[in-house]
Amino acid sequence: MRHGAVWVTNLDRGTLLRIPIDRGRPGPARVKAAGLAGIDDIAFAGTGDDHIIAALNGPNKVVRIDAAGRAKTLLTAAAGLQNPTSVAVRDRTVYVLSAAYTTATDPNLMLAVPPGASG
Repeated sequence: MRHGAVWVTNLDRGTLLRIPIDRGRPGPARVKAAGLAGIDDIAFAGTGDDHIIAALNGPNKVVRIDAAGRAKTLLTAAAGLQNPTSVAVRDRTVYVLSAAYTTATDPNLMLAVPPGASG
């Protein structure tokens, strides 16, 4: 839960949803970003809700999603990503679990400080 809401991804629809929680009850889900094929996991960069880092599994990408729902690519397969499934952010470092389940070659944990990752 973050700032009074639960944030979830829908891999099949490629969406990021925000579900507000008021007095322990969920409100209506709102699509905060779309067109994110293969979105699997998210992490917040900074203290607000306006910079979200997301792992896009099938496309082998890590993107930054801004407050308007626009995605900017931060990392790709060219950086060594293979089916990124999880992301975490600490300070300016982005940690990405590169599962490599379709290639079964070199699954790893990547550490990166991509431009714009935390602000």
